[in-house]
Amino acid sequence: MKVLRPGHRYELDNFESDKIPIQIIQFIEKEQDPHGPTGQLVTINNGTTNEDVLRVLIDRMQKPAGEITVSGERDRYYEAGRVSDVAGKANGGPESTRSRR
Repeated sequence: MKVLRPGHRYELDNFESDKIPIQIIQFIEKEQDPHGPTGQLVTINNGTTNEDVLRVLIDRMQKPAGEITVSGERDRYYEAGRVSDVAGKANGGPESTRSRR
């Protein structure tokens, strides 16, 4: 994971693709309209919301593990070390969860 614009734009590595190695997540970004009334916001970059990303993650975690991973990947994905590894990287650890090719 790479932060492109803190709080708004992120680059994520695709797990198994060399043709399309990354995905971008763009969150909606607004700022104060300098020409509008106080408190009026204008969209700088359209994107998704925290709530929608959380809905995706909740839906994904509710599926049986066999439906969302291929054989053998489930154990690696859900092992306790992976959870702490991902959490560490999200909090300023190494830039990526896998080495780039």
